[in-house]
Amino acid sequence: MGAKNPGVITPRNCDPSVRQAIQRLSTKVFGLESNPSFAGLTLSGLTASSLLETDASKVLTSIASPLIVGKGGTGAATLTDHGILLGSGTGAVTPLGAATNGQIPIGSTGADPVLATITGTANQVVSTSGIGTITLSTPQDIHTGANPTFAGLTLSGLTATRLVSTDGSSQLESSDIVAWLTGTTDHISMSDDGDGTATIDLDTNTQTLLDSLNGIFLETIDFTVSSVGGTVTGSLEQDGGGDLIQRFSDGYSTLDCTAPQCTIDLTAFVGTDAVPAEVFVYILQSGKTTLVASNSDWPATEHIKIANLLLRSAASTGTDGGALVNRNWNDHVQSADNQGHITHIEEHLRQEDAHYKSGVALTIKNAAGADLTTGNSSTAIELVTAAGTIYQLHKHTFPAFDMYLTATDDVHITNQPTDEGGAYGTSVDLVTDITVYVDGTASGTAITVNRYFNLVVWGVQNRSGEASHIMINLPTGIYTTSSNAVADVDGFSVFNIPSQFKGEGFLIARLTMRLIAGSQWTYVAQEDLRGQMPPITAGVAVTTTDHSLLANLIAPADDHTQYIKNAEFTQNSGILVGTGVGTFVEEVGATVRTSIGVGTGDSPQFTGLTLAGSLSLGFGDLVSEQNPDAVDAIRLKGTASHTVAGCPASPSGIGHLLGTRVTFRLFVRMVD
Repeated sequence: MGAKNPGVITPRNCDPSVRQAIQRLSTKVFGLESNPSFAGLTLSGLTASSLLETDASKVLTSIASPLIVGKGGTGAATLTDHGILLGSGTGAVTPLGAATNGQIPIGSTGADPVLATITGTANQVVSTSGIGTITLSTPQDIHTGANPTFAGLTLSGLTATRLVSTDGSSQLESSDIVAWLTGTTDHISMSDDGDGTATIDLDTNTQTLLDSLNGIFLETIDFTVSSVGGTVTGSLEQDGGGDLIQRFSDGYSTLDCTAPQCTIDLTAFVGTDAVPAEVFVYILQSGKTTLVASNSDWPATEHIKIANLLLRSAASTGTDGGALVNRNWNDHVQSADNQGHITHIEEHLRQEDAHYKSGVALTIKNAAGADLTTGNSSTAIELVTAAGTIYQLHKHTFPAFDMYLTATDDVHITNQPTDEGGAYGTSVDLVTDITVYVDGTASGTAITVNRYFNLVVWGVQNRSGEASHIMINLPTGIYTTSSNAVADVDGFSVFNIPSQFKGEGFLIARLTMRLIAGSQWTYVAQEDLRGQMPPITAGVAVTTTDHSLLANLIAPADDHTQYIKNAEFTQNSGILVGTGVGTFVEEVGATVRTSIGVGTGDSPQFTGLTLAGSLSLGFGDLVSEQNPDAVDAIRLKGTASHTVAGCPASPSGIGHLLGTRVTFRLFVRMVD
């Protein structure tokens, strides 16, 4: 083989055709212009496990490790896991390290950057780091649809000390208050101050109305009285402790009552143990910080009432633990429970009885539905009342009531004994449902034939439009005579209205009835009680008095009057005389005459005197003189006992005694 053409095999001694074939193969497969492919190639002149490069002669050579930056490498044998690489010119790269959540490279002029987080700005931008994330936000939404809140806002385009409003384009602008507010006649007045502000005041009439609150403390007061070492002291503070706000015609002011309390020396105003002294304690508008006391009355000038006292001596005030009477004058606007003073007044008024105004006239119907008049009888008694007007606190309408026509109009028997149905038992017919009077027992006592009794009828006024009711109180006894029953001489009628009905119950009438044979009642009389105030009792139990049982001590048919007549008198012509200690004593003759002031040692006076016999005068000679009080009279004087025996038709003895218009004739017989 020749060597003229490197890489080409040239056989010397071979068939020309073979030689030509070999030359063509060498040129195409291994020649300089060929691209042969091999399954592998081993070059013994290279370093194992290294990169290759060509040298200046294009000969393959091994490259040293690590690959330098100039050769396209990093110049480092290893790199930090998750780290960031920094360029160092031709030198090896500089590892920045592995970043944590939210860290990013932050540049620094002339130096390598550093890994750091974005911290944000307080109250402006909030930076929140996450895994592979950084979230930037504001403390609150500020988009066009948001409603942000700021502690303050300065807008350089506005005028200082002016109101701010929006213009027609909804942009903020400065404005004067008078452009937006106006007063209201008889309520609030407004005047422009010329500097964008205005003066607002209550109208004169409104201010006058508020003056009705002058002379009060806004809070509840606590005024106490104590006595130590002979000195009586009154102490004032707010209930529960604290200062008090005063309201006078010149406005509000604070009375300092905190540590120490406001005090006043009351020693000079006390009374005695036998005659306690009334004391008035107050604060004058002209001296808002000083407590004042008086024994006479409240002052005539503007003031705040504090307390109305009744004080015994200083010593007794101390031993009694305070004043005999201490009425704190609380006219506060509201109390500690925030209830207003007006509600307290209304609560007090609602403790009063209901007040009758008009209507509610009571009539009675019989079993046939016809009006029952006095003196007539019926087997059924039905009550009927007209509509009327009754006041609780406010005015209400009492509806018309008719037991005969309206099925729901029935009465309630307030004090019905338990065995008869109990308290507030319902009745649709009085004759059927009322058969006893109350005596404190569960069964009561039967009303017997031909006895008289009284029923007190009263109403319950509920709010207008709601059902109201008719009530009946049974008596505690019965009578044998009509006159005693009508006069209710023993007080058997029960006028009490239970306390549960205070403010709603009102009296209507007292009916006097008589039970006769055949289960009939005779209508005897009616006493109109409308407008009269009833006594109020707790509960509904009404027990009998001793009067209703007195009859049983002598005879069941007798009433209280009969008992007095039969039991107290033991002597003929006796008279019951009061002893002055709550009892009676029977007296006769001279004893009773002395008791009633006509005894022998008394000097009674009479407007006239008629004598059927002689008149003995226990004094000296009789003389006559003109009575200085009445010219038509004669006064007789004597020095011994004389008897005026009579006046004969003709003059005798002493002759005629003439008066101004009348001639008196006296015959005087001397009795020695």
